[in-house]
Amino acid sequence: MFTYNIEQIEKAILLPSEWDIEAPLYFQRKEFLHHTDIFNPCNQRYYLLWQEDELTAGACVYTLPIHLFTFSNIPSKVYMQVIGLPASVSAPGIFGRTKTDTEKLTQHILSHEKGLLLGLNLPPHLHLLPAVEMNMMPTVTMKQNYDSWDEYLLSLRSPYRRRANHILKAFREVGEVRTECHSFTEKHYSLYLQVMQYTKSKLETLSFDFFKYLPDQFYLTSYYHETELLCWHINCKDEDQLFFFFGGHDYQLLNNFQSYFNNLFGILKEAIEDGFSQIDFGQTAEIAKMKTGGQMAEKRMFLYHRNFLVRTFLKLCKPLITYKSPQEILHPLKPAKVFIHRKTELV
Repeated sequence: MFTYNIEQIEKAILLPSEWDIEAPLYFQRKEFLHHTDIFNPCNQRYYLLWQEDELTAGACVYTLPIHLFTFSNIPSKVYMQVIGLPASVSAPGIFGRTKTDTEKLTQHILSHEKGLLLGLNLPPHLHLLPAVEMNMMPTVTMKQNYDSWDEYLLSLRSPYRRRANHILKAFREVGEVRTECHSFTEKHYSLYLQVMQYTKSKLETLSFDFFKYLPDQFYLTSYYHETELLCWHINCKDEDQLFFFFGGHDYQLLNNFQSYFNNLFGILKEAIEDGFSQIDFGQTAEIAKMKTGGQMAEKRMFLYHRNFLVRTFLKLCKPLITYKSPQEILHPLKPAKVFIHRKTELV
């Protein structure tokens, strides 16, 4: 029988090297967590589960005021202790070698943190009773093995391909500039703030410096018509995956240039050209992202309070708290065998 102990560390920079070895995603590793410590401080603390001398699970917890009924658009701000990543990304704030390790560390956090606890972006298989489990926004992901952008367009069903060409035509006089994030300007930030004004499910608003000083794993793509910035996105490179991180749009010019969808197409085109095998389009706007060929990946969340009466209240309010996924599932891509046949004919 292995003995285990749980350690708490207050700063990401103090985390041991074993943390990065066990964390499966870049967003969960020390470099990015240290960035959030500096540019989005919200009382982050880090829990480590050791079995003998081996780290088998880790978690980031932070404190933030969040609207309890976010997905029902009801103002209900309350301070919560959040097991998650303080940057509104789809990666979970907890990881473990096994399901048992993850559950063991989660139960420790539930027993030691006070007040209302919220767990975000968790896989669907965890058992976290007596916490109140529910759905949250799914992540939209896409596996791709296209050799070129033209090959992707040919893989679309006819109605979606016509629509894509119409959208791309609106961007025919738009220039693209890819840079490091140090090129992020106040104009870029103003377009991000426009998105935040329209976003109903935001957790927090990040600072200008948060974007400008992102680590080298991130890059910025900006789209200009003449000298006017129309939209932009920041992506994160993580081995064979490309993660869409954040973006901004000028809403006054959005329809004229079909900026939202052209921004999505830009992310997909970069993934194809740079050889990434998987794209994470993030959360929100599932229908729009499914129109590119993305698929919804289920995510779970939970709420917990030590007080039984509060947990009972949370259970009663569950229909107002849980996220309701869109009923429509889109299939814009041709079946693989049809596309392969078409591709052979073209060759």
